[in-house]
Amino acid sequence: MPELCEVCKGKGQKVLAAVICTDCRQFYCSACRDVHRMFRSTKDHKYVELVAELFDEKPKADDKPKPLPAVNRQSENDAIHGKNSSGFFDVSTPTDSSVYQVEGSEFEVIWRTSFLTEFQCKTNYEKQKCELCGAAFMSDGRILAMDKANNCLILFNKRNDIQSVCLIGDDLKPSSIAVRPDDSLYVMSGRFLVTFKVVDTDTGTYITEKDSRRLPSEGRLVSLNGTKVCILNNYKVTLYEKRFQRSRPVDISIHIRGHSVVQCFLENKLGNKFLFPDHNQRKLLCISWKKELMWERKFKHPVKWIVEVENKFLVLLSNGEIFQLNTLGKLIGKIGESELEDVGWMSYHVASSRLLIAGHDGKIQIVKLDRDTYSNLFDTRG
Repeated sequence: MPELCEVCKGKGQKVLAAVICTDCRQFYCSACRDVHRMFRSTKDHKYVELVAELFDEKPKADDKPKPLPAVNRQSENDAIHGKNSSGFFDVSTPTDSSVYQVEGSEFEVIWRTSFLTEFQCKTNYEKQKCELCGAAFMSDGRILAMDKANNCLILFNKRNDIQSVCLIGDDLKPSSIAVRPDDSLYVMSGRFLVTFKVVDTDTGTYITEKDSRRLPSEGRLVSLNGTKVCILNNYKVTLYEKRFQRSRPVDISIHIRGHSVVQCFLENKLGNKFLFPDHNQRKLLCISWKKELMWERKFKHPVKWIVEVENKFLVLLSNGEIFQLNTLGKLIGKIGESELEDVGWMSYHVASSRLLIAGHDGKIQIVKLDRDTYSNLFDTRG
């Protein structure tokens, strides 16, 4: 049950508490927290440590361990940010860095403008750099990224500053993510396919777990069109309907056996054909439902990701180059080159004509498409 602000409760008002003071053990909302902080600063306390509520988790049938309680700590010259019951830290005020603590492990987020320069975990034994396992635009233009190394979801606001950080707990080890058109977030963790939903309210941004399904085997998750989810495993493709009703698996081992498929793309404009970047052979393969090879396109470098933009495909290569193809596989030309190292994903936001390019090391570049070329929107100096 969410706690209420004790100051507002004394005034006859019911306001959800955002924090709890570790000194006086009182619950406060965001407004009363600021007043309390000013009051406490007149005493001998240089910092006020605020302990957030436990994650709002549903009980699981398999009795998986619950996520750890999170602590939001104030670092020097930083404002104290509140936290809601879902596990998101609200960091809407731009600062140079913020430090969060979970059971003795400190998480430090450092950013400038739209560029996530560093996200790391500090413990007594190790220091983990950010390792993304997916990043994509939401429907309203915000960016949602998953840090695999530190089990964190990172949500950017529309100004491309970090809006929230969600620690998802040690029980979930994400391997790949995908954002659907309705902003549902699918996370693949071992044999589990977990569905999350980002919810914005007047009191803050929340993330709730909607569903968790155990699949026959582990695989790579790729979101397709608005009604289906795709799982890649052992050179086979299995499609799941929106309600996780399993449809017939599609065996494409005839064409890609021995190769590492990094993505599967299905678009209605292709006439229900699969588009596979073949990582090892530096080919882009288009395969029909009948396992017929429709066309292929060779590149000098391995294919990392593809997106569909206005009846065309943008292909991201491992060296950062981006090429444009039509639906028949004809090469239109090169439109640019990313400045990031170790690129992994792309995502396109139609309304703003922005293209997201993300690397495994946690660095994200935002560019704006202008006809057949694009120009940098933000400074991406590390």
